[in-house]
Amino acid sequence: MKYINEMKIDDSLILEINELYGINLSYEECGYNTIGHTIICAQEKKELLELDADPLYGEILIDGLLTLGSEKCLNLSNAKVLYDLGMGCGKLLLFIFNLFTNITRLEGFEISKSRYLVAVNAFKKYYKLQLIKEEENIAEFETFNGGSIKLWCKSFTDLTREQVIDVDRLFVNVHFKNPLIMKPLFDNVNDGCKIMSYMNFAKYFSCMEKINFDKLIKTSWTAKRVGHKFYYFNNKNTRL
Repeated sequence: MKYINEMKIDDSLILEINELYGINLSYEECGYNTIGHTIICAQEKKELLELDADPLYGEILIDGLLTLGSEKCLNLSNAKVLYDLGMGCGKLLLFIFNLFTNITRLEGFEISKSRYLVAVNAFKKYYKLQLIKEEENIAEFETFNGGSIKLWCKSFTDLTREQVIDVDRLFVNVHFKNPLIMKPLFDNVNDGCKIMSYMNFAKYFSCMEKINFDKLIKTSWTAKRVGHKFYYFNNKNTRL
C-alpha cells in the first residue's frame, strides 16, 4: 500500500485495528461489506431516516486520513482536541489516536446504537486504552500517553458552548437533508476551529471560510478510484 504523504504506515497497524472488530484482514474494508453496513437492520435504518440522518455508511481510509491531516489541510499534527461527528464504528478515531499522538482528547458521536456498541466493544479490547467509565450512552477511555477518548451515543447538534469550547478540529461525517440543523453547534464552536465535511457548509453559513485544498480523499467507497471531494473550513465565529 502506497501513500502520498511523508508518513508511512505499516500494514500491521491496519491488521491490529481490524482484529479489534473481529476482522482478520491486513487491508481496509470497502463498499457494502464494511461492518458499519452489515450491523444495521432495516428497523434501525428507518429510525435513522426519521432523524434526518442518512444510514449509508462509509469510512475514510488511512490514505485519506493522511491527506486531510497534512499541514496544507487540517494540520492534525498541530491539533489538541478533535471531535468526530458521525463516528460510525470508531475506526477513524483509532487511526487518529495512533498516528497523531499530539491530540490529547478525542470524542466520537454516533446516533446509531448498533454502530456505537461495535465501537465501544472494539475500544474495550485495545491494549493501549483503559476503560474508566461506561454508562448507557457513553464510554470513556484513558490513553497510554495520558489523553482521553470519549464515545457517545447521542445527537451532536445540541452540544453546548461548554462542551465544545476547546475543540480545534471537527469532522462532520454525516449527511443531513437540512444542513441548517448544524447552526446551534457552529454558533458555539470557537473562532479558528478547522472543520472537515463532504457537505459544503459555506453555502449555508457565513462563518465558514473555505480552505483552498483540492486533493481528493480516499474512502471505503472510492478505494479503487481517485477519491471523494471533501470541504474544509476555518470557522470564523464572530458571535463569540
